[in-house]
Amino acid sequence: AQLSHLQLLSFPNFIDLRSRATAFTSVAAHSNPMSITMIDKDQPRGVVMELVTSNYFDTLGLHPTQGRFFLPDEDAKPGTTPVVVIGYSAWQNRFGARRDIVGETIKLNSIPFTIIGVGPKDFKGLYAVYGPDMWIPVTMARQFLSPQEQNALSDPSIPLVTGIGRLRQANDFTQTQSEMKITSATLDNEYPDTNAGQTLVVRHLTEAAY
Repeated sequence: AQLSHLQLLSFPNFIDLRSRATAFTSVAAHSNPMSITMIDKDQPRGVVMELVTSNYFDTLGLHPTQGRFFLPDEDAKPGTTPVVVIGYSAWQNRFGARRDIVGETIKLNSIPFTIIGVGPKDFKGLYAVYGPDMWIPVTMARQFLSPQEQNALSDPSIPLVTGIGRLRQANDFTQTQSEMKITSATLDNEYPDTNAGQTLVVRHLTEAAY
């Protein structure tokens, strides 16, 4: 089945979209890359992180090198699941490819996070040459967003994530575009103050760096 991505949209809009998008077998989301500070054994360094939904890796059809990816309930409640998946390159270059890395605690912007898994060797993220160093549940967003974005998980006027959908039928792309136009119009009617003029655009996902 083909993968498609949807333009940057708010998290509430993504949740609405996911519940209405019958053309997809799975719909996940990721944020733009964010620069944060990691402390591993008291050595602060800059890293790049992305917020993702718990089904992000499953939607992309990926499997971890070590440990596991996120469980469904690890993006269910804001601020309650400080867990992190690190990228394969980061595991090699920043953690010495240690076999006992799963279960270790690191600090991200001074918040303790438990490493639960290592990403696949050839996956460098989406639309990026080098890719993020790590991924954390989108419901931990508040701890990493600017003061102006603190309500991003509940405010439909704040763009936060890009949607990723796995098409139910590979040849149904045109039908999917039509469905998204209808969904966009429905959201406009239901939330006229925040959704006016926001069209859901579906594109083929061809730039995944596997």
